[in-house]
Amino acid sequence: MDYELDGKIAVVTGGTSGIGLEIARLYAKGRAKVAITGRDEKKMAGVAEALRDDGAEVLEIQADLANLSDMDRIIEETEKNLGPVDILINNAGRSYLGDFFATEPGLWEEILKNRIISPLYLTQKALSRMSERGHGAVVFMGAVIYKEPIPENVMAAAAGGGILSATKALAKLMAPKGIRVNAVLLGQFDTPMLRRGLKTYAKLHGVSVEDAGKLRASQNPTGRLGDPAEAAQLAVFLSSDAASYITGALVPVDGGRAWSI
Repeated sequence: MDYELDGKIAVVTGGTSGIGLEIARLYAKGRAKVAITGRDEKKMAGVAEALRDDGAEVLEIQADLANLSDMDRIIEETEKNLGPVDILINNAGRSYLGDFFATEPGLWEEILKNRIISPLYLTQKALSRMSERGHGAVVFMGAVIYKEPIPENVMAAAAGGGILSATKALAKLMAPKGIRVNAVLLGQFDTPMLRRGLKTYAKLHGVSVEDAGKLRASQNPTGRLGDPAEAAQLAVFLSSDAASYITGALVPVDGGRAWSI
């Protein structure tokens, strides 16, 4: 399907690896202009160079969700260098598997900042510009555990629940202005983030790292982890004009893992 992305300007946070990178690649293939953010400047430069080799116009923005001032710069630098932002993909995030009773208040604050405060602050900045122009799309890359929490990830699930509520509220707020807001609920995908978390997951369940990977895959009815490109396709669709009548949707892409209606 042609999503008619030619000339669109998209911001993809956490666009240097995993699902974020696949989303950036799809925008590049669709001839959109892409701003990618990341914490590692060297890694980001390599990703941007590869995208440019494919003919894409790419802007690199070093940013960390821990710094709200970085969120201000993302929209400002994109509009200065590429033009008015049409699409915001809130993809950046970190994994927080761990024992709830061993979680210190400082980590609680970090989780809330990374999972809800910074993404919403960035979204506020983007929506204020989009509302002036009367069009735009925002997609939050969430997780099925926001709807069906698991004991290994209590705080992240608690913060993520706020993103689901915000998606619904913002969709209603912005619809009269021609702006759509949706969320993708991710299952378990074969990404660098998931692989980094296997050691913690193995410790929590008393198994080897190799067996932890097999256990994660076996939790899905499909019996496998998702390919990041499978999630990217959904995100790009929801951000495109092909999904013009979809807003406020919480769409799972999880291999059938979530069972709630």
